[in-house]
Parts: sequence; C-alpha cells; structure tokens
Amino acid sequence: MNRIWEHMIHTAIAGAERSPLPGHIGEACGIKPSDDPAQTAVDALAAIHVLHKAAAPLHGAPATVPPPCAPDERPVCRPAALRDLMLMVFQGTYAEALPEFFSLLTHSGKRLPPESLPAVLDFLSRKKMRQPAMLAALGPLGPWLARQNPHWSGLFAPEQAHWETGSFAQRQELLREARRTHARTGLAWLEKTWAQERPEQKQVFLEILRLGLSQADEPLLLRAAADKSGAVRLTAYRLLLLLPESLFAQRLQGLLAQRLNASAGPDQLLGMLETLLPDDGPFAALPLLGLRTAGKTGPADSAVAAFLRVTPAAMLATAGGLSPDQLMAALGKAPRQDWLEAALDQLAWHAEPEWLETALRFLSETPEHPLWHSAALENALAALAEPAWGRLLPAAVRHDMLLEAPGSALVQALLSTGHPWPKSALKALLEYPLRTGQARQWQPPPHFRLLLQRAAYRCRTDEAEHLAQHMPDGNLPHAWQSELTQFWNVARFRRRMGLQLMG
Repeated sequence: MNRIWEHMIHTAIAGAERSPLPGHIGEACGIKPSDDPAQTAVDALAAIHVLHKAAAPLHGAPATVPPPCAPDERPVCRPAALRDLMLMVFQGTYAEALPEFFSLLTHSGKRLPPESLPAVLDFLSRKKMRQPAMLAALGPLGPWLARQNPHWSGLFAPEQAHWETGSFAQRQELLREARRTHARTGLAWLEKTWAQERPEQKQVFLEILRLGLSQADEPLLLRAAADKSGAVRLTAYRLLLLLPESLFAQRLQGLLAQRLNASAGPDQLLGMLETLLPDDGPFAALPLLGLRTAGKTGPADSAVAAFLRVTPAAMLATAGGLSPDQLMAALGKAPRQDWLEAALDQLAWHAEPEWLETALRFLSETPEHPLWHSAALENALAALAEPAWGRLLPAAVRHDMLLEAPGSALVQALLSTGHPWPKSALKALLEYPLRTGQARQWQPPPHFRLLLQRAAYRCRTDEAEHLAQHMPDGNLPHAWQSELTQFWNVARFRRRMGLQLMG
C-alpha cells in the first residue's frame, strides 16, 4: 500500500499527463484504465481510499476475537425506511425527525439491517447523540459493535465519574441514579460536600432530591433553608412542604388553621393574608418561617407573594375553604399582580394537574393579562402533561394577540414543547394570514417562521394532511406560501416515514 501511495503522490505533483500511473497500480486497485490519465488517477485515488478505510480497523483489532453478538430476531425494516434514515444521517435533511424515526422503529418491532449500523454509530457518535431510546432501537448489535471501536464505545459506556471529582453534569447524573436506587447514598454525598457547593449547583441538586424524597432528607433541607441564596432557600422550603411530617409543614399547617377562617370566603381570604403577613416590620406571626427572604430575589416580591410562592395552593385553599376556581378568581382580582404570578410559579413547580388546568383556564379567558409575558406562565405551560396540553391550548390559540407577540408564553411554549401540537394550534398558525387579512406583500415575523418550522416536526401528520386538503381558498402572501411549502415537505416526509416503518 505504501508503494502505491508513493506513486499517487508523484502523479499528483507532476501531473497525470507527465507522470501517468503505471498499469500495475490500476490492476492492484481493481480499476480499469481510462483513455484519460487524469480520470485513471482519480479512480485509483477513490479505490485506494476505500481500501484504506476497509483496512484501518484491522490496525487496532483486539488480540482475541470477541464472542458473537446475541441474535436479534426482529425482522429488518423496509429498504424505503432505510433510505429515509440514510437521507437524515448522510445529508442532514429532516434530521430533526431522527428521534421519531427510532421511536417508530421500536414500536414497529423491526430493526435496521446490520450493514447500516456502522454509519449510524458514526453519526450518533459524531453528534454526541446518546438518547437511550435511540440507542435501544439498535438492538444487541449496537453495543456489540461499539465495544469493537473506541470511537463508538462512549455511546453505550459513559465515562466513570466520582461524586467529588466528576464534572457538574456527571455529578447530576450520579445523584439522579443514586436517588432512584439508593436514595440515602445520594443524600450522604450531598451532605458531605454541601458547604463547598456553589449556590447554582445547590439549587440543581436540591431539585434532584425530589427523586426518592423522604423524611431522612429533612436535616439537609433545613440547612438549605438557612442558605444565603434566596433561590436555594425557596427550593428547600418547597421540598419541606412535600414532607407532611416535617416540622416546617406541620407549623405552617397549624398557623393557617389558626389564623385563617375557613368560612370567610374568597373575598376575605387575601385580606386575612395581608393581615397575617404585613409588608413592613418583623414577621411576628412567622418567626420560624423566614418567608420574607424565601421568595425570588429583588424588592418586587411582597410578603404575601413570597408566602404564595412557597405554600402549595391546595394547602391554602383547604385552610380557606375554597375550591381551585375560587382561589384563582380571588388571586386574579388581587390588588398586586405579583400575588397571582407567585401562585402560578408555585403551581408550575408542583405540577399538580388540577391546579395547573384551573389557572390556565382562568388566564385563557384574559389574553391581555400581563402574565402571558411571564416566565411563570411559560413554566406552567411546560409543566402540563400531554393530555392537559391538548385540552388547554385550543383556548389560548384563539387569541391572535398571543401568537403575534414573539415573547408571549404561548409562543415560547409552542417552540419548546415536546408534546404534539393540537390541530387547533396548527390551524391557527397556518391560516393566520387569511384570517387576519394580510396583504400579498406581507412578510411573516421571524418567530412565525420558527413556529412553522417547529410545527412541521410536532404536528400529527394525518391532521396536517387534512388541513392541507381543506385550506381556505384565498391568495396567500408570497412569503408565507414559500414557508408553507417547506412545512408540507417536512410533514409529508414524516408521514411517509411512519407508513414505511409501521406499514
């Protein structure tokens, strides 16, 4: 091979006309000589590249032959489905649909042909795509091949890390795994290093403590509740309230039962809170809780808002004898906007379905409410489970003003969600120029283009097909028609992909 390569270099430097490749080089490479010396040199170079690539893995072959791979009894997918995969892997076309491809492959009970796996493993390794669902779809052959190639091995065998020396990302994964299997081990790690952790790391680790949370975590949570960081204190208080037997939860429940009148009704409840939690002066009624500093940092949080940011809505409603609708209505009429925002922030954190749906139904009736441009509402929408997302979104997308504002919580939720878009949301976006009477010269705002690109991968393809067939007659703006063409291309590719895999 070295002598052949020397001839190739000489020909490349001197030129094919002056120094054509000798005939025996072509024979060694398995190519037929051409009348054009330059073409012969190009063909030889391509053949040498293939030979070199085929032989390269042998340079690092293991000393012993590994045991054979376990059999995979699943039938091989259709050639058309494989062509779709190779289009995404080699050309990057519709690459955002790759997770969906592997999900459909798994649900179909089929597998990829063995000869395609090296290319797939190369791609996944290069893009650092280690989603468990995608790797699992490769079956037993995926990890078997990866063990033979150091470039692929990291996909299935992540680097070993230790709690005290690992990177922040590695330590998060270590703590998650420990909390799933041996919760007290994870707690012991965190207790040992708590004093050395940075505030932002403490907050992330506390969120992970929700996995396997138990009464054994209370001492550490009480330490966190006295931390200098307001965000850390807030998370610690919230976790303590998930433990009904914690001292904090019991004292708060006792205080609410003592100070709130369950028969007062929604109009009196917030007045009682203002009396219980004055903005000025020490918290005489709450010396233990320290809630004034437990809310978000900055002077905007009132004492009542800090209290609402910590206290579960269900606990407050029970103490006040209110239904979810009554409490939301009372907060909606509150003299300070930060009260409802704080309550919504707490609802998003707890992600209780009934309370989230109640709050979002209330806000969907008032699209002009400032909270539609808040992070609290973004988080609440992101916390919705898929069924609730499908039920609640139609009421919001009826309001064009929420689609038109690039920073609205609705737009941000549509861009970031992993849930399928409801048909009503898709229809509202596709038909927007016709519904609002835009001129042919109308240029869609940048966030409309982003929404359409996202919708192409989040719509249900049968619904997109139905909408394509029933688009209202009318002259669409030229720029929007161009964007729609790309949308239909993606949606139809995904539909065809699904039919090839599931058919």
